[in-house]
Parts: sequence; structure tokens; C-alpha cells
Amino acid sequence: TDPLLSLVNKSIKKAISDHEIQVDNKTYLLNMVHLPAFDFITIYATDITAIKLINKFPDKNPNPVMRFNPEYKLQYYNQASSYIIEEWDIEINDLIHDDIIKNLNESQTDLYDDIEQVVGERVYRFSIIRVIEFDFYLIYGTEITDTKDKELILIKLSKYFSPQVYNSIFSGQLDVKISTKRKQLTVFFSDIKGFTTISEKIEPELLTKLITSYLTEMTNIAIEYGGTVDKYIGDAIMIFFGDPESKGIENDAISCVAMALIMKEKLRVIRNKWKRLGVAENLDIRMGIHSDMCTVGNFGSQDRLDYTILGNGVNLASRLENLAQPNEILISENTFNIVK
Repeated sequence: TDPLLSLVNKSIKKAISDHEIQVDNKTYLLNMVHLPAFDFITIYATDITAIKLINKFPDKNPNPVMRFNPEYKLQYYNQASSYIIEEWDIEINDLIHDDIIKNLNESQTDLYDDIEQVVGERVYRFSIIRVIEFDFYLIYGTEITDTKDKELILIKLSKYFSPQVYNSIFSGQLDVKISTKRKQLTVFFSDIKGFTTISEKIEPELLTKLITSYLTEMTNIAIEYGGTVDKYIGDAIMIFFGDPESKGIENDAISCVAMALIMKEKLRVIRNKWKRLGVAENLDIRMGIHSDMCTVGNFGSQDRLDYTILGNGVNLASRLENLAQPNEILISENTFNIVK
């Protein structure tokens, strides 16, 4: 080709080193040496097409791309990596961040995926690939700050829903709109006997600690047995079985009764804990259970919804709880006939 002939002519006067030349779709690095004694020119050519592509590609990538050598020294970064480089406070030929080096040293593979790292006020997910052929590593980064923020919001929101309702909403099984249905449910109510008197005798900080501990223990048991925790009303708990997940009418009722028995056993542990914290009054609870047709679904206004249950079945379960003796589980005839 004309460019090559031109280089050949030049090499007669002076050796040519590391000169790039394009031949069709290939790029070569040429070295030419004229040997007058033998009257010929030796041409050494190295195909550097792949290296050129690798070096050029990151510049066009909208996501961070960085390259470093086996000694963990930064060799290149694209414009999208500028924020990371600035926060890491490094430059070309500096060691990359300690966390990246640690991950590489702890791994035995040539591909390192899903390394999450906080960089300044942003969060990134890094993938690191070792390119053995060219003896360097590439770091590909994706900013996931918005995703992590949304996850944090969802975690906070989950505190306001029972796990079943939360999962149904965010899996798409439950629409966020006013809608209800009639369904056979087993409803549970419990409260602490004389809690008003207890609360008046202890400091607010201790009261908060005690009631939080109590409700947490009871809620964990409810979730373990598949109950939907509807609401807390002070020290009272309302739970129902059969929606949004159901094991069948009989198994739902059996699970509810079994849950109540375990709660009663757990109460002994909680009672001893309260006594160690200086609460003189006895910790006694009353529980009521009833199985009946109820209306269940999203109730409320166009702007605020509450997933709950309504109906005579709910009222009867509440009355049974009020009639129960301390530490007694009072169940209705309906529930008894189902579980006997």
C-alpha cells in the first residue's frame, strides 16, 4: 500500500519504531529496520486491533469503566468514572481503592460480580474482569443509588404492613385500590389485663421498651403460624387467618389456636423479664378467637387505604377476648367445631 511504501522509503534513512498503520479493518504496530549489509528491510508487525478497541470502547460507555494492572495501579478511566476517581482521591499510576484490592485478594476467580460499594454520596455495583490476554483488569461500574434509596423506602414501608399484605402488594397480587370480598376467616384478639394501671406507674421510656418487646414477641409468633397482623391498638393485637394467604378453613383455625397456645407459653418468659425490670404488677393477657364470614380488603379513602376486616365475626372475637379470664384463650363454638 502507499502508506507502507512511504514508510519503507523513510526507514532506509532512519529506523522506524512503534508506528501504527491501518490495513483494511486491522491496526498494526510497525517497527522497520534497514540492513544495508544485506540490502533489505526487516518489518516487524504486531496486530493491535483488539487493544485499540478495548482502549477506545470505555470512552463511549456511559457507565464507569476503569483499567488497572496486576500491581493494582490505575492505568485508565473514562469520563463516567471521574466522580469515583475524585472520591477515591487517586490518579493514573496510583493504587486503586483498598476495598477493590481486598475483594480481588480474597477471590480465586477471574470474574468478580456484584461488589457493592458506597462512594461519596453514591452507591455503585462493580464487576471486575481479568483480561489475561492483555494482562490487566477492567472494572465496570453501575450506579445504583436510586435503587438502594428505593429499597430503603420499601424496608421502611414494610414496617407498616404485615408480611403477607406487604408481599401481596409488591408482587402485584393485591391492587392498591378500594376493593373487598367476603371470606371465611379466623379472627384473634388479645390484650394485657390492667395495662392502663401498669402504664401509669412506670416511666414512658421503660413503658415503650416493655410494650415493644411484648408486641415483637407476639408478632413473631403470629407470623410463624401464618397470621396476618391487622393492627395494634395500644397493647391489644388483632390478627386474622385466611387472607391474603390461606391453608384452608380448618388449617387456618388450627393455626390460630396453636398460635394462641404458644403465645400463652411465651408470656411466662416475658413476665419474668418484666419483673427483672422492676414491674411489680402481674403480666396477664386475655385472648379471644372466632371463625366466621368477614369482609376483607382495602378500606378507606381515595388517598389512604387500610387492609383490614369488618363484620360481626370481628366484633364477636373482640367480645370473647373481653369475656376471657386472665391468661385464658376463649374460643367460639364455630372455631371449636372446626378444630375439634
